[in-house]
Amino acid sequence: MTITQTYYALKNICDDDLALMEKTLRYMLACHERQNERENLKAQCESIKAEYDAMVKSLPHRPRRDYRFNFKAQRLLTLLSLGYTSKEIAYMTSCTEQTTKQYVNTLLKLTGLYNRTSLASYWLTRQALDETDFNA
Repeated sequence: MTITQTYYALKNICDDDLALMEKTLRYMLACHERQNERENLKAQCESIKAEYDAMVKSLPHRPRRDYRFNFKAQRLLTLLSLGYTSKEIAYMTSCTEQTTKQYVNTLLKLTGLYNRTSLASYWLTRQALDETDFNA
């Protein structure tokens, strides 16, 4: 192998190593940026959770956060939070309007809330908090 061939062989090896190092550095930078984004999102979620807890504590009737709703209650709360009336919910769940109203009143008593709007807001907020993984 001549000196020129050796030079070009070493140059190609160095170029390959530099390209690999550049790719590695870009990947590490992207990972670092994603980690920062995750930390920022985690901090925002914790801030929202703290604001929610403060809001709940300031309510005259505090809802119980630990209450587990059955499937029927979850379905009714979801329809309620989507803005459906008792009559529409009754039609969708194949029961009477009076039964729907009684069930809403039962849920209001269980949660300690005072109207349908606060019940819907509570349900949506709780769903958002339940879906958030604070340990990720």
